[in-house]
Amino acid sequence: MLRVQVDRGFGRPDGIPGVPTQAPGPAAAPSTSIPTAPTGDERPLDVARQRAIAAAANLTRREALIAFLASTFDARSTDWPRGDTVRVIRDRAVAVENAVAKAHLLGWNKSGGGYQIPLDYADAKLTSHDLRGERFRKEDLTTALRVGHAAAGTDAVAHRKMKELAEYCAFAKRWLEDPDADPKLRRKFDDLTTQQFIERLKKKKKTAKSEEKAEGKKRRHSPDVGDSDDLDGSGGTAAELSDAEVKVKKSKKRAGKKARRASSDSGS
Repeated sequence: MLRVQVDRGFGRPDGIPGVPTQAPGPAAAPSTSIPTAPTGDERPLDVARQRAIAAAANLTRREALIAFLASTFDARSTDWPRGDTVRVIRDRAVAVENAVAKAHLLGWNKSGGGYQIPLDYADAKLTSHDLRGERFRKEDLTTALRVGHAAAGTDAVAHRKMKELAEYCAFAKRWLEDPDADPKLRRKFDDLTTQQFIERLKKKKKTAKSEEKAEGKKRRHSPDVGDSDDLDGSGGTAAELSDAEVKVKKSKKRAGKKARRASSDSGS
């Protein structure tokens, strides 16, 4: 019976197992060499690198653009949590705001709308696609940030409302500016829904407006206000009168005082 000596791939530079390297025949002698693993260029690439190269080679142009934007604008490597809490909504809105601000800072925004990667931006020359000069929209940017265009729109509206109402609550304003700065404020606000957070701030605004109104009434009814500003008891103040009117009213007031003084002297 004839036997075929089969090389298992270790002794061949191409490393293909199962291919006969010696023709059958009675003169064939058994191999006495010890198989060795390939070194240098013969060593196979590690699995992770092989996958990365394959993925880059198979990217469409848009996929390459999204990957480039994600890297340039510091996108998360994982998806965002569900937008059930005010903290997630706030963080997503800020991520988009910061990315848009960075795009403007880089000078990528176009006067007609949208953005464009400069032709001399070397980092945009990728192995799979050359993205220099590539145009993109805010929708591409939000996709790269893993937010999504629709969610980015609703997040932005909610975040603007939060900041507007937070002007009436110092604690909420501090939390919105830096949620991680104060652990107490994190516990207070992080897990609220957006609706709960906004409702709390609306109550703060209502209270502040009521206090402001009450303070205004108190100032208007204060006795020393009329004495200092009302020139003739008519209710008009110096700030509300023209210079000519002020002079006339002052003259009348002085004349009245002289008349009363003269009357008093004649009576005595």
